[in-house]
Order: sequence, then C-alpha cells, then structure tokens
Amino acid sequence: YTLGKLIIVKMREDWTADRGGRTAWKDFHEQLLSLGNAPLPALREAMMGSDDPGPLL
Repeated sequence: YTLGKLIIVKMREDWTADRGGRTAWKDFHEQLLSLGNAPLPALREAMMGSDDPGPLL
C-alpha cells in the first residue's frame, strides 16, 4: 500500500507542477479517479499524456 501511495504522490507532484501546484490537487484527483481501476504505470501514462512518462518514483 505504501508503495502505491508514494507512486500516486509522485504522479500528483509531476502533474500539478505546471498546473498551479497545490491548487490543482482537486483536478488531479478527479482526473485520476475518472480513469478507473488500472495499473499505476498505465494511469501515469494516461495522466501525463506521454508514451514515456518518466520514473514512477
């Protein structure tokens, strides 16, 4: 569970970095939840909009 949390926190940091920082957290979580249940690498790829989204951690 902790590894998954760390991956999601890193993804949130990366996703919100150019979207207003902490003020974009709500948008991040809504977007993440809208993608449904998928493996974290697939979620990161979908969220970051890239074929090479970078490291998970």
